[in-house]
Amino acid sequence: MKIFLLAAISFTGLFFTTGCVTTASKADKPKPYELDKCLVINRRLQGRTYTRVLDDQEYKFCCRPCTSAFDANPAPYVQKYKEETGAVPLAAAAPGSAANATAAIAQ
Repeated sequence: MKIFLLAAISFTGLFFTTGCVTTASKADKPKPYELDKCLVINRRLQGRTYTRVLDDQEYKFCCRPCTSAFDANPAPYVQKYKEETGAVPLAAAAPGSAANATAAIAQ
């Protein structure tokens, strides 16, 4: 009888643990990376890529040195990503940014 109770308790614990792991919501996944190039050096992404997640957004890079550059100072790369994906309108881009320079040339 003791063995049966012990087995039942172990099985219940396993069931609840497995249930917690498999019920992760889709909200836990970061937003996918929308560009086909490395955010740091603009090289086309091919084969192996390196990924970082910051503020629920995924960023992809072509090599480890590019991930290190992003890790050291992510702000300009996040801004660049937002500009290139249209998440930030050109008028709202930071002064001196690539999007602002493009807007000035177009005028």
